[in-house]
Amino acid sequence: MHRDIVDSCSLGCPCLTPRLASSSGRVSATLRWLCFRFADGDAYDVEICDYHYEYDEMSIPNDKPLMRRPTHPGEMLREDFLPDFGLTATKLAAAVNVSRQSINQLLRGRRAASPEMALRLGKLFGNSPEFWLGVQRAVDLWDAQQAIGEDVAGIETLQVASRSPRASGPGG
Repeated sequence: MHRDIVDSCSLGCPCLTPRLASSSGRVSATLRWLCFRFADGDAYDVEICDYHYEYDEMSIPNDKPLMRRPTHPGEMLREDFLPDFGLTATKLAAAVNVSRQSINQLLRGRRAASPEMALRLGKLFGNSPEFWLGVQRAVDLWDAQQAIGEDVAGIETLQVASRSPRASGPGG
């Protein structure tokens, strides 16, 4: 769970803090930033702002369905990664040792990011294969929901059957 914290100091300016993350289920941080007014080349009304922030990640539900198709990994590559790294489709194909046709199909959203491609992209861009597979998984689940969502909605969710205690131990 990531959240941007936006608060205002006594000067009334919006104060943005870095994204916070925690794998423990609880985020707690004391944040400090410098606020000031700037005019005629000078800073004035300088103020140091402290903000204590805490929340339980498990208490923030994410139960709203996504209203649009998630970004395809190919679009992410085309719009963000290629320009940032100064790459073309041809250079990307050479860098990850696959055909230019494979890269072009991925960039156009006509091919999924396979586990093999995720390994290559994760190594090239210094992130992880799980990042690329997670982006692809979100697209795949969206597409499946659109295709068979009504059918899935008609499936009854099972409840765990109650178990009666055994009359005897194992073996008899």
